[in-house]
Amino acid sequence: MINSSWPNTPCQVQRPSLIEDDDDDHTNNKNEKQLLSRSFTFDKEPLKQKRIKRLNRPSPPIIEQQPQCLGRSLLSIDPLPYVRDMLNELSNTKAFLYARQCRIVAAKLRLCWSDVNEEIKSLLKHKEYMEAAIEHIPKDLIINKEKATLLNENSLLFVGNLLAFTSDVIQVFQDVPKLIEESCEIKKQAMNQIKDTKVYSLIVNQSIAQKLADIITLAMDKENFHFCIKERTALNIQAKDIHEELCFACGDETPSLKTIEEWSKWFRESREEAEDEVRPDRLVIETTSENIEQ
Repeated sequence: MINSSWPNTPCQVQRPSLIEDDDDDHTNNKNEKQLLSRSFTFDKEPLKQKRIKRLNRPSPPIIEQQPQCLGRSLLSIDPLPYVRDMLNELSNTKAFLYARQCRIVAAKLRLCWSDVNEEIKSLLKHKEYMEAAIEHIPKDLIINKEKATLLNENSLLFVGNLLAFTSDVIQVFQDVPKLIEESCEIKKQAMNQIKDTKVYSLIVNQSIAQKLADIITLAMDKENFHFCIKERTALNIQAKDIHEELCFACGDETPSLKTIEEWSKWFRESREEAEDEVRPDRLVIETTSENIEQ
């Protein structure tokens, strides 16, 4: 806080010096009181005379002994004359305190100025938004007038967006999103079924190929011929079942159906030739070569 005894107006510039000439402390206090009482008056002539006398006085020895003193750089700014006189009269500590308080006030003013600048920027933005809204208002009014004229010409109600239409049209608009959701679900189910059929067909083809490889290895061995015949009959039955399942799942256009039919024919021929006691090695080699070529 600024000391109440410091001058606030040009009328209160003249203050008593803190160091008088060759007087006692009691007389100093009296003179200070008198000068303080006179400082609040508007008599300028005695103030000028006292100011001239104090400027002509030599500097007291007490001020020279103080370690802290005002530098010339601060006074080279050329402040106002009454501020210069006040700094000459004040002690060093009080002058530094006064300068510090002035700096604090200046910093607060800078903060206030930055806040004011931000408020000005925000107001400019709001101004731009308001101008854009004002530009859109006449366009909206024109569109609303055109809608009103069309509805009046067609003798329709001007309440909401859908109430201007008949009840059937409103029902159609309300049923559209439900139908879209149902169609999306049906599409997802169909895609899942297609994926499942593809996976199932791959698994069936792999199992059939593995079983055919096992049959060929068993047929190459002469000692296991009769066991191979039984295995072929069992596989023939399995091939028929697989054929039926593939027809049900994939349709008649799948390429695996023709191969399965050829395999079933081959099983029948091999079984008939085995009953006539024909060499099995020749049959297996011929059938395998034919299947490989196909």
